Amino acid sequence: MTDNHEEIVEQQADITGLLLHHVYAPLIEDQHVRGVLPAPPTTDAVRVVLGDKDEYATDRLTAYEIPLRVDDELRTPHDVAALLRTVHTGTRIFLGDCRGT
Repeated sequence: MTDNHEEIVEQQADITGLLLHHVYAPLIEDQHVRGVLPAPPTTDAVRVVLGDKDEYATDRLTAYEIPLRVDDELRTPHDVAALLRTVHTGTRIFLGDCRGT
């Protein structure tokens, strides 16, 4: 194994360790982590599956593949959790002062 590959494997393990807490405690609203998988060895990424707490049907789960490299830096486990929260909840625009004219 190269140093680069070992670094990715180690990072995937750290991410898995953090996300395992969200199997029983929701990561986002009612969404729990249903699985964490490494991506193929040629891909510096991790795959995370989200769904309802007791959901196992594949058509009711959402899988995300998250690249671990950003330029020369690796995303931290907390970066991955934050990305999942952001992507899953979507963009929301809040208007502070919305008055009809």
